Amino acid sequence: MSITYPLALPSTRKWRSSNWASQDRTAEVASPFTGDGQAIVWPYQRWTPTLTLVSMKRADAQEWAAWLRSLRGRSGTFLLGDPARPAPLGAAAFNPGTPLVKGAGQSGGSLLIDGAPASVAAWLKRGDLIQLGAGATARLHEISEVVNTSGSGEAALSLWPALRESPADNSAIVLTNPVGVFNRTSDVVEVPTDTAGFYDLAFDCVDTLRG
Repeated sequence: MSITYPLALPSTRKWRSSNWASQDRTAEVASPFTGDGQAIVWPYQRWTPTLTLVSMKRADAQEWAAWLRSLRGRSGTFLLGDPARPAPLGAAAFNPGTPLVKGAGQSGGSLLIDGAPASVAAWLKRGDLIQLGAGATARLHEISEVVNTSGSGEAALSLWPALRESPADNSAIVLTNPVGVFNRTSDVVEVPTDTAGFYDLAFDCVDTLRG
């Protein structure tokens, strides 16, 4: 059977640590005579996590090593969310409603939605995560500003990273266990083992920007 990407993570996962890093690309141009300058902000925004698994014995380590190799270096993709942020800290954790994208053709760092519960303060908090799309189109976004819903259950979400594609009207917004599509940053799979037979595995990845 051929492998179909994106893959799910192995079920035997316990994280020792996760460094949920991110990157923006900017530049500063300054006059050599006055020092006056300006910042240039490029559209590049990307998650760059490093994940480290707890030490494990052969049965679990073998599964993980084979899974990493099945990605064929940087070519294969998988679904990943921040293990430290599986659910919102805002009121959406217990009162999510049925949030949907409100209107097609949206772009940039803001997204209009409806279907949220009416008149809820701090429905989403700064740093909460959401998912747009599913499967190979899943994108992981962070909320940049506190979200309060209107009396009709509408809201404007400030997002990082900005939208890379325009989500379809009425497409669902995932609030619990949100994920995006990621790929590894290396072609090498290392499987270090100590004399007690414990394996220590870690890997770096980025969210996939391929078409």
